[in-house]
Amino acid sequence: FEVNDLAVASPATVSRCGMVYLDADDLGWEPFVRTWVDSKLCGGLLTQDTKDFVYNELFVKFLTPALRFVRRNCGEGIPSVDINLAASCTSLVTALVNRSIDTKRPEEELHPTLAAIFSYALCWSAGGNIAESDREAFSDFLRDLMSDSPAPFPPSGEVYDHVVDVRVDASEGGLM
Repeated sequence: FEVNDLAVASPATVSRCGMVYLDADDLGWEPFVRTWVDSKLCGGLLTQDTKDFVYNELFVKFLTPALRFVRRNCGEGIPSVDINLAASCTSLVTALVNRSIDTKRPEEELHPTLAAIFSYALCWSAGGNIAESDREAFSDFLRDLMSDSPAPFPPSGEVYDHVVDVRVDASEGGLM
């Protein structure tokens, strides 16, 4: 069977195939990100408190409103779905974390660094595909949204102008 054939298949046919079809819109991005945080982020070596911080205090708190803003207020160069943008964010975080994070650091140092990496990844995953004319609005929105995060964006320029440097003291958030 092809996936598009399942739309007209009877429940008995589907059950014989041993598969369950779930629409990406019904499932959402949360189970994918939760699984990634629990098993793939830093090879699963993070403490449960740090995993909860990454999932609840970064992804749930900031990705959800950023996706809502993009869907309601921004045009995209290439149509995407929320799971695409969430997967892009996890890929960027993975690329930056795996090269630079010492998972044995104390949480008070590790969390701001992870937040800075997430801020950068969120900017380029949720905001990387939006129309040029909508970038300033997205930049203003994201800076305001993340003003109370452990790693807020610097006040100058657009959020796209900043990079993350994990070598910067954690108290500075690592965004420059």
